[in-house]
Amino acid sequence: MEILIQKAQPQDAEAISRLYARSWREAYVHIIPEEDLNQLSDSHWAETFRTQFAADETMGLLAYCGDRLAGAAVLSPSRDERKPDAGEIMSFYIDPAFHRRGVGTHLMKEALDQLRGQGYPEAFLWVVTGNERAMAFYRHCGFAPDGDVLHAEFAGKTYLDHRYCTAL
Repeated sequence: MEILIQKAQPQDAEAISRLYARSWREAYVHIIPEEDLNQLSDSHWAETFRTQFAADETMGLLAYCGDRLAGAAVLSPSRDERKPDAGEIMSFYIDPAFHRRGVGTHLMKEALDQLRGQGYPEAFLWVVTGNERAMAFYRHCGFAPDGDVLHAEFAGKTYLDHRYCTAL
């Protein structure tokens, strides 16, 4: 299967938002209450992505298999004052239909290459407690938890995210 990686543009925002919504409904089914996931619209993140991709600091990467969007990642300078010199993978999602087919590995390699090319010595991302599949994937890609946590809100509830880091 050929995987093509390209830079996201503001006009890709709706398609990426749909992919993220599908991914959330599958990845977080045992973490976030079903009624909260069911209220998540396919366009939930579209405006955020349009704004991010129009900014110079934020980069979106898209993974395509044929003409189908199979994954997306959003990269930026660190938003965490405790890691000011690191590059951040703000989000990373693979369409559930493409899990375990090499898409995630290919997209992560490109994401890390982009951050390395921008001169960052380290990259990090956040992963919610209970998302064991993602944690295993990130460890496979060279990330490790550093013990730092973040309290994230969704649908009026608080979830604990763990920071995973890797040297570039």
